[in-house]
Amino acid sequence: MRVHALFLLTVFHLGPRLGAEEPAITLLYPRPGAVHELGMASVSVALRPGIADRVRVMVNGVERAAGEVRRDGACFVVPLVAGRNEVAVQATMGGQVTGDVAASVFRRSDLESQYRQVPEGFERDRFHQRSNDACGQCHSLSAAPIGQKPAAGDGSSCLSCHKKLAAGVWVHGPVAVGSCLACHDPSASPSLSVKEPVADVCFSCHQEQRDLWRSKKYMHGPVTTGKCTICHGPHSSENAFGLHKPTWYLCTTCHEDRGSGKHVLGHSFSTEGHPTHGRPDPRRPGKEFTCASCHDPHASNVPQMWVIDAKSPFELCGVCHAK
Repeated sequence: MRVHALFLLTVFHLGPRLGAEEPAITLLYPRPGAVHELGMASVSVALRPGIADRVRVMVNGVERAAGEVRRDGACFVVPLVAGRNEVAVQATMGGQVTGDVAASVFRRSDLESQYRQVPEGFERDRFHQRSNDACGQCHSLSAAPIGQKPAAGDGSSCLSCHKKLAAGVWVHGPVAVGSCLACHDPSASPSLSVKEPVADVCFSCHQEQRDLWRSKKYMHGPVTTGKCTICHGPHSSENAFGLHKPTWYLCTTCHEDRGSGKHVLGHSFSTEGHPTHGRPDPRRPGKEFTCASCHDPHASNVPQMWVIDAKSPFELCGVCHAK
């Protein structure tokens, strides 16, 4: 009797599991608790056949992507803000919700000081370090030899997933020609990570800038640390030179005390202060006056990082304000 009772109990518990219906929607990517270094993330879901005709993606409560279901699944690329992001995916059929799934991810940022450290409960997800069979059904997950030096920018196998990385107004040279492996190393661990140190990767092309900056007496902090990507996006950007933000907004992200409009003259004989942006640049016709009009963002022979080797503030002022 004991043997029979045990057998019946086991069947009672296993039966519902064996007959359980697959979930309406399964989140393939991103993984919950994943850390992202870029300002965007891929979102991929698998759907039970016939369960949905459309999928929408919200990030922090705002719809960022939506589209029709293809091959019982859907893939999107959505923007992320620095810090924690709540990604919610909703499947619908004829306008009625048929399933939903969500994940919290963290976008780390060297530029935003409060988001440099990864909080507890989040960890980096090395996508190319693990098996991703579901994604491999539609996408090539290994870097083809053409990624080293393809004939055209759209020839890289990486762009089957990462096309939006090259969608900015300003596109970094290697990205523009699809030469992803110029910076990403297939033999590295983790696979396809950027070779270290990052500055050496940048200077392998930007040798002239390296030699010029190293000849100066003083270097800007990010240049000293060798982390060019603190200020520059390595793929594409909406801003010139691949900056993460327009120049003035980028500088005042760190130098918050210089964003008051009272910089330079505001603490001396003028109460109005010298403008730091929003005016024409006298030295560069057609350009906006910004922090970079007076300060070199990389290196200088002057402690204040002036763009010329001025011996006094008045000498610097004289560049624009001729006597």
